[in-house]
Amino acid sequence: MHAIHERAAKGYPGKLTAANLIAAPAYGGGDAPPYRRGKVIVTLGPGCNTREAIAQMLTDGVDAFRIMMAKATNEENLRLFNLVREVADEQKKFVPIIASLQGPKFRITGLTNSGLILLQEGQTLEMRAIEKGETCNAYGLFVDNPSFFSVICVGAELVFRHTKLILNVLSIDPELQKCIVRVMTPGLIHLADHSSFRIVGRRTAEFPLTDVEYEQLHFLAENTNIDWICFSHINTDMDIRSVEPYMAFLRKKFPSFPPRIMLKVETPLSVTLLREIMPYVDGVMIARGALGEEMELGYVPVAQKTIIGIAREFGKPSYVASSVCDSMYDNIIPTRAEVSDVNNALADGCDGLVLCRETAIGEFAIQAARYLIEIVTATETDPLDATYCGKLLSDNCNGLITPRVEFQQEDALSIAAVATAKSLNAKCICVFSIHGCSILSLVRQRPGIPIVVFTAAPSAARWMSMLWGVKAVVVPRMRNMRLSAIQCDESVQDLGLAANEDLIVMVCGSFLELVEGSEDIGRVQRGTNHIFVHRIGTNLDIETPASEASVIRQFEGPLLRQRRASPSPKPPLRASGSLQTGVGAIRSPLPQTGQTTINARQHGGSSGSTVLRTTRIGIPSVQQK
Repeated sequence: MHAIHERAAKGYPGKLTAANLIAAPAYGGGDAPPYRRGKVIVTLGPGCNTREAIAQMLTDGVDAFRIMMAKATNEENLRLFNLVREVADEQKKFVPIIASLQGPKFRITGLTNSGLILLQEGQTLEMRAIEKGETCNAYGLFVDNPSFFSVICVGAELVFRHTKLILNVLSIDPELQKCIVRVMTPGLIHLADHSSFRIVGRRTAEFPLTDVEYEQLHFLAENTNIDWICFSHINTDMDIRSVEPYMAFLRKKFPSFPPRIMLKVETPLSVTLLREIMPYVDGVMIARGALGEEMELGYVPVAQKTIIGIAREFGKPSYVASSVCDSMYDNIIPTRAEVSDVNNALADGCDGLVLCRETAIGEFAIQAARYLIEIVTATETDPLDATYCGKLLSDNCNGLITPRVEFQQEDALSIAAVATAKSLNAKCICVFSIHGCSILSLVRQRPGIPIVVFTAAPSAARWMSMLWGVKAVVVPRMRNMRLSAIQCDESVQDLGLAANEDLIVMVCGSFLELVEGSEDIGRVQRGTNHIFVHRIGTNLDIETPASEASVIRQFEGPLLRQRRASPSPKPPLRASGSLQTGVGAIRSPLPQTGQTTINARQHGGSSGSTVLRTTRIGIPSVQQK
């Protein structure tokens, strides 16, 4: 009863029903909640490919959209891309878009006009490459891709999607491109034309991309500024490294093509070798449907927890896909098991969840997205739940994740920022990030308060918006601490995350060095090296070098000029506005404690030439009684 009264006091319905949930989610009203950590990603398709549906989903709180490149033409995919961008601009949101590539796939082809063939347990069939004019019969099947016969082996299992059919390979003749298989599934099974299948435990092809995917990548680079590209059939680090040269070529040819690479984990082999693959990708998507076809179902939850843990260890985001709210494909509400599954995935530490066929071809696409947002919100805020807060958030954990060898500077400062925020009961952590290294390190610690990232590039704001607990704000590049503090004041209050006189923690790198009388804004000292504690509504007492003062005043907004003209009174006993350990002028190079492979995808903002500046911590005003 206490929990119900608390929900009622906050404006939440005390008792949820399908009717009032669809009309108004449990966070109270049609607008999205002000802060939610777990992200909700929607797959676009015929079920939600209109402007009205996309606009409603964004209004409800959907964080990102996924486009399945193989399910439509390039022209239709481009229409969906432009539609999302237009609606996001109308709502003034930074919405990332993921392009998902299919990769090599094997299908049965050549069935008769009925499009179906009936198979039974123990039946022996011949499979071979199709030739012009041939059709399947009860004794033989045709495969659309001849490379199939070069990757299978005797004893391999062929698992068909959307059916229970399993075939076992008895013999192979690679030269004649044929093999003999036996039906292993009990009973009678109907096999449809163009049914796709997987080879359990085997690589699908020598290379993860076909000519179709290369064409789609070039089309995306030429016509879009897509935020993420999700690659399928990546089983080893060599697979993803084989893609890098073409991606580098596209980035050079099309400078506005800045996508980050996401790995779709869908085989036991990729789970086993995930640590070797992680340095070459920027995030992972857990395809539980594909994993369930290649391993015992009881091991899929274990694999999910393992993948999420490894991704967090590497400081990369992870997303859970497949069967999230699958029953909502044709049902207005999810099952209780699906709700529990979402709760457990969030407690495992995933950055978000992906709706697949529920929204792509489902009858209740908008309701499915709205329901998932409600489940995530309830998991993160409901006072009856102790699993999420107690297991995941660093405020309640026994310890934070230790720094990585290659990112000691960023990780150590992130740990310090979280600990400082917890000790001072700060309302949020504000991060100024250009390339993304500092925000990735901070998200890795899973702080219990909101994270607001300030960046100058809309493209960076979009991909950062997919990170756990992050609110992205685009601002001009800051030139000193005072301007940064004022920007934090305005933004966190606009977002409803803090009020006047509240404490916030600021994390940033060295600011641009300004040269008086020059239009050149100088150079950036890459790497996070500052932590400040700031009280909203007060000025930071930080001295500005005389050579910079006149130039800085050129960039002062009306709020800063007003504060300069009429400074606010200070408390009688105030500690130094800035406590600097050691000698402020000393700068020492970051020790080279570890090296990464030259082709590995490093954090943005981290490099071998990172300059470590003595950490400066601003102490808030303290008034003794």
